[in-house]
Amino acid sequence: MEYETLIGTRKRRASFLTLLIATFFVILMLYGHYHRHLVEKTWLIYSCIFFDLFFFLGFVWALLEFLDNRPLIIISKDGIVMRKRWTPFSKSRHFPWSEIEYYLTQIHVIKGFINFFLIIGVKSSNKEYRTELSSLNISESDVLRSMKYYSTKYGFRDSGRINTT
Repeated sequence: MEYETLIGTRKRRASFLTLLIATFFVILMLYGHYHRHLVEKTWLIYSCIFFDLFFFLGFVWALLEFLDNRPLIIISKDGIVMRKRWTPFSKSRHFPWSEIEYYLTQIHVIKGFINFFLIIGVKSSNKEYRTELSSLNISESDVLRSMKYYSTKYGFRDSGRINTT
């Protein structure tokens, strides 16, 4: 029995919501520019420039994340393809099953928000690579089921789960 190929991309709804919130703040920033001419206090102008830059960079980040529809993770019979970095439009790296030494899952719970990560250890570089599974369009249980299947087939270690708060 071969498992089907799992392709995990960002949830479009969450990306769209982030872009919508960032757009709201940019509109709020532009509205503030209109009213800045009414107030001539110097300290207010400098603080507004800082927040303008912050909101503009947040908008650019949300836009890039929304436009990036390439997969973050692909699990297939050939191995795992994961992004090298968490930034939008970063390059992917292929890890054949023979290169994987172990995998584990990590759960971060911070103020009620749960983030679920898959971490793989690579034999050749002694590095760990991780990707967040909570933000993907596929379920965590499908990914874990597939990883369990390939770990028994190719003989790499399942190192369990780490819970952090």
